[in-house]
Amino acid sequence: MAVSRWFAQKILALKAQDKPIYDRGEGTYRPFRYSDVALLVPTRNHNLTIIDVFKRYHIPVVVNDAQNYFQTTEIRIMMSLLSIIDNPYQDIPLVAVLRSPIVGLDENQLVYLRIQNKTSDYFQAVQDFYHQYPSGPATEYGDQVFAKIETFLKQLGDFRDLARRNQIVTLIWQIYEQTGFLDYVGGMPAGKQRQANLHALYERAYSYEQGSFKGLFQFVRFIRRMQEKDQDLASAVAETDAEAVSVMTIHGSKGLEYPVIFVMDMDKQFNQTDTRSSALLDRQAGIGITYLDPETRVKYPTLPQIVTKQVVSQKMRAEEMRKLYVAITRAQQQLYLVGTIKDIDTATEKWRQAFTSDGRVLSAQARVATTNQLDWVGMTLIRHPAMRDYWGDEWPSYELTGDPTKFAIELGDATTIAADDTTTTTDEQLDAVQLVEQQVSIDVDHATREQLAALLNFHYPHQASTTTTAYQSVSEVKRIFEDPDTPLMNANPTISRQRVRPTSRYVTGSLDLPQFLQTTQAPTSAEVGSATHLVMEQLDVTKPVDEAAVQATIDDLVAKRVLTSPVADRIAVETVVAFYQSDLGEQILAHPDKVHREVPFSLLIPARQIFDVDDQEDSKVLIHGIIDGYLETDDGLILFDYKTDHVKQPADLKQRYAGQVKLYAEALNSMYRDTKVIQRYLYSLPQHVFVPVD
Repeated sequence: MAVSRWFAQKILALKAQDKPIYDRGEGTYRPFRYSDVALLVPTRNHNLTIIDVFKRYHIPVVVNDAQNYFQTTEIRIMMSLLSIIDNPYQDIPLVAVLRSPIVGLDENQLVYLRIQNKTSDYFQAVQDFYHQYPSGPATEYGDQVFAKIETFLKQLGDFRDLARRNQIVTLIWQIYEQTGFLDYVGGMPAGKQRQANLHALYERAYSYEQGSFKGLFQFVRFIRRMQEKDQDLASAVAETDAEAVSVMTIHGSKGLEYPVIFVMDMDKQFNQTDTRSSALLDRQAGIGITYLDPETRVKYPTLPQIVTKQVVSQKMRAEEMRKLYVAITRAQQQLYLVGTIKDIDTATEKWRQAFTSDGRVLSAQARVATTNQLDWVGMTLIRHPAMRDYWGDEWPSYELTGDPTKFAIELGDATTIAADDTTTTTDEQLDAVQLVEQQVSIDVDHATREQLAALLNFHYPHQASTTTTAYQSVSEVKRIFEDPDTPLMNANPTISRQRVRPTSRYVTGSLDLPQFLQTTQAPTSAEVGSATHLVMEQLDVTKPVDEAAVQATIDDLVAKRVLTSPVADRIAVETVVAFYQSDLGEQILAHPDKVHREVPFSLLIPARQIFDVDDQEDSKVLIHGIIDGYLETDDGLILFDYKTDHVKQPADLKQRYAGQVKLYAEALNSMYRDTKVIQRYLYSLPQHVFVPVD
């Protein structure tokens, strides 16, 4: 990041100096342009960072060979996750996801999971750990791993279910939402570019499904085939600007020339992976392998391996030298070779090896001793007579005496770059202020001045509505109706002006089992309460209601697998019977065709009654819920809502649920134009008591 800032500052300095550039095509000098500059990089790994930094400095930049889209970290993680959603029994994608920020396991934790099952595939080892932990005494370390695995397996199950019922684009967006991965990459270096890549994946999945192929398996297979054939989708970058700094690899710069060239990462170490293998192969030198002593199990390098290693190493350095030649010959007028070193004294001491060369060309010993291109450049310049300006006459000799090359050495550190960054920003701010002060005096007529003032002083008239929600459930707003003298929701500070973010909306054709059917533990009070409401709804009120009738209803629900036996055994049959032995219950049994149970409703309420917004705003909020029941009579509607809460006093129910019942009543009044609610009751099933709600 610091090196990228240095490049940006140096380019801005060149722009400010406005040094004439000789245009070979026009045969004359012209002002400096951003398009005169090219930044050569050894790899594409830092391209996203360069784009991000240059954007902050308002320098237009175009990346001619952007980092392979499917090789960016965020896309590789997403493709691994999509692969295991399709088939979790894939070790490499699975470990990639577990190691990623989505799950957050480290190497030790991955090993900890593997030892749970050393022979099966990795996903089986993960499942074994989840189902068997703790097989012995629980540990804090194991608890941490278990918590992460539990969350991961739950999300994976949800994603797999979603993939079977929905399009890929829906799946991808739910992954972004539930894991927060889209927000996470936004905080990484070049975060905006990474987020753009993830958005591009979403858009490309949408385009893919517009064709004849459908399904996650086909999409993952399609991407893999593209990668196998070395095809790729371009990185999601902004439109190119002809007047922009070019960023490209050294290989990509072949055949091109620019007035100003910056060569980045000269200190990058040579890739010597090919020389470290136990078996080396070369077309001329043959094959060289390591010898393994069968008795001592000690490895020894063989003579063929040593020879082959030297040949491979020489060819690798020859290729690096050709790349350096390509880089330095791209510049027409100015060349900047940039690298980082830990200590200048250590570097110059290493460069002293150049004095072992007898002529102008570096000796083979000096060339082989280097591990990066910066050392080659340092060994060359240290023998130039211009180095007297930097280190005096302490060097033994200057083999390049008479060479006309002109160069300058600039040393800096991260602190200097940061200081320059602050100074540059401050100067830009001051220039902007001065520019505004110079241009405020403009002759305009009165009408134009009034129009400008109206635009500059504009305030959105419905600003409060932008901080409210258009959708609420009864449980979220019930408290505002508990007291008719406090109609605004701001009486409840925990809800006022909160943006309620719905989790998920079920829009498929089948429903999952209720939660109390999925549990294998002892039923909770909430589960028993939900089951009791279900019995009250399903009970046949055209016949006498006694304990036998209630029990028969419960048994029928268990037989249909709507209720489980543990939950059914917890239902208090006598409480249900007691309700129908009350005066209201007898009215219901006498007029079964007039009773309505479990009635869903939606109600539009002016936003000003719920949120603290301007009374002049006519926006409304949608309230939804389910009414336990009501009875139609000649005089009006009798509303009842039964509760299974265990309270000390029946009045506690009124304090807790009066607002909810009032909302139900308002909904019924809006549904029946000629009939109104005349009575409102809360019924305590455990205490067999009706609580009137005024």
